[in-house]
Amino acid sequence: MKLKNNTGEYTQLTLFDYENSTVEYSQEKWVDGSIVKNICNNKEYTVKNDNGNIIEVFDKDRGYLIMARSDLEYLEEKNNTGVIFG
Repeated sequence: MKLKNNTGEYTQLTLFDYENSTVEYSQEKWVDGSIVKNICNNKEYTVKNDNGNIIEVFDKDRGYLIMARSDLEYLEEKNNTGVIFG
């Protein structure tokens, strides 16, 4: 539904005016135990849980932290035996 304001120059849209779009994930989830690096402080972390744009990582000094995927760079993947892939 498009509404015009009093001046008639602008068209005001509501959320209901937009088509329903489907969410598509552009990246696969990172495996638990994978190594990532924070691009802001160049520190490496171990992935604990990947929730899409929010990644739970483990820091040896501070414990578990929550970070944005956009701040992290994927380095390598570890399997359950500790062998590094990447």
